[in-house]
Amino acid sequence: MNEDCILQAITTTDDQTKMDCIKEIRGMERLISTRAVFHGGLSEQVEDLQLQILKFRELEYSMRYGDYFGLPLTSLRYKFELHETPGHEHLSGRYSWSEIAERIRQERRAEAQWSKLTRAEKRVNPEPESPTTVAVFATCQSLGFDPHQMLWAIERYADRNMTVHADIMEMIKKGQWIVLGVVVYRDLQEIHCLLPEGCNDDTEHLTAILEELLDT
Repeated sequence: MNEDCILQAITTTDDQTKMDCIKEIRGMERLISTRAVFHGGLSEQVEDLQLQILKFRELEYSMRYGDYFGLPLTSLRYKFELHETPGHEHLSGRYSWSEIAERIRQERRAEAQWSKLTRAEKRVNPEPESPTTVAVFATCQSLGFDPHQMLWAIERYADRNMTVHADIMEMIKKGQWIVLGVVVYRDLQEIHCLLPEGCNDDTEHLTAILEELLDT
């Protein structure tokens, strides 16, 4: 297997061709793992191939499930602008979700740094403000959303926007409900096969979003 197989899996529009390529890539992953166990490590070439496979899986995951991350964000923004909940200005449409996600990450880093300094100096330092994160929790609690799922969705959607844009939203806009139902059901069944390493928490949140979409 070479780079052409990975490229074909990403770009092809034929479902059978895509599945054949994915099977070949999965087989190569197993072969790489087996060789690593029995031959005491991987060659530089094989390590490079393994890295390409991991990148492919991340890209495939974003292409397949990226639009689902945005669904709860659309509901959140619509409702908090309608009701003008406290802190909604931090989440308004003036900012992209990528900008909001970056502010949340900065607040998290500042919080971690504050906690580290407080423990090291054994005294209470002024706690940094986290207006965006607080706005997410306040808005979600006011409107009945899960704030933890919403924080997860904001960051995942921002990451997705850095790589790909899928067409789930277009199906919704055009009212293609039968096609959408088939796509969502298939994605729900196959999510465990496509989940990249390090994204185990996504299963619960993404499954909840897909199941809610099927029920609407």
